[in-house]
Amino acid sequence: MASANRSRPPSPAALEVPVYRPFALLALAVTVGVATPIGALTLFRLYAPAGPVPAIWPRLHAHLQLFGFAGLLIMGVGHHLLLRFAHRPICRPAATPWILALAALGLGSRVAAAAGGALARTLWVASGIAETLAYACFAVWVTRQVLAIPRRFTSDWLIASGAWWFAAALGAEAVALLRAVATGTDPAAAIPGPGLYAMGLYGGVFGWVLGVAMRVAPMFFARRKGMRLGGPVLAVLNAAVLFGVLAERWSPVERPAQVLLALSDLGAALALVIGAVAVGAWEPEPRAVIALQLDRSEARFFRLAFASAGLAAAGLLGGTALTLAGVPPHGLLADATRHLLTVGFVVG
Repeated sequence: MASANRSRPPSPAALEVPVYRPFALLALAVTVGVATPIGALTLFRLYAPAGPVPAIWPRLHAHLQLFGFAGLLIMGVGHHLLLRFAHRPICRPAATPWILALAALGLGSRVAAAAGGALARTLWVASGIAETLAYACFAVWVTRQVLAIPRRFTSDWLIASGAWWFAAALGAEAVALLRAVATGTDPAAAIPGPGLYAMGLYGGVFGWVLGVAMRVAPMFFARRKGMRLGGPVLAVLNAAVLFGVLAERWSPVERPAQVLLALSDLGAALALVIGAVAVGAWEPEPRAVIALQLDRSEARFFRLAFASAGLAAAGLLGGTALTLAGVPPHGLLADATRHLLTVGFVVG
């Protein structure tokens, strides 16, 4: 019995630190406890006789889902992925507890600020600064790890640029909140619009998801060379983000802003299509497995994610065509496309 125990390999938990766990638990608490209920209630009130909800609700829902759910999961899992890519042991960096604490402080302050009260203005600023610092520290760590990868591919820079787009989005928001407080206006109404969304979702979340997918697909399946198309995806996706940022110079109802946002959506759709083709996401059957065996449930989630990506790309292209033709699409099309991207693609 003793010899059998000595020959038994140690459990995975004994070999590496589960750095992702606190990030994942906080992310689930944010989406299940706050973001998803707010989104469901907002959607119900939008189409119910009760009328629309206060404007801060949909903004809070979008922020919590982007930076409090997807962003936190990316920060947690990123500690494992990047160290794996660099062939280094999994360990907890010294800055990780501070990153988690700053993110939790920022998210908690934002929820409290949205509820109103005497401290709301202070809480808005605290939220913007704390989240910016958390994601900026993470972006610095990510960049250092990407530079340390022995054999880098162009698609790896999607991961680094995604981390910096997260930090840039929150930094721009923090500046807007500080200006609002300094001028005596309502900070809740000063949050940037489409540009923040483009930096957070297109640059941050899509950069990470596509970068990781193009890096790991060849590790699972034969003849998948996703990294060879990393350059086009990187260029198109970052161009899409920049179009969204430039649109902030005009009001969303003005024609230049509508055209730039349409081009931003077009770039995101092209990045999704190129990335999906590169990893063979829409091929009818997976190719030969190299090292790891995917079970049916994992393959189904993979197919669901990229099926949603295909439908979302079609929605983005349709919305772009309508906008460029002078007929901005109805909000229902944009809403459906947005949820295909976030719930279908990102979560899948």
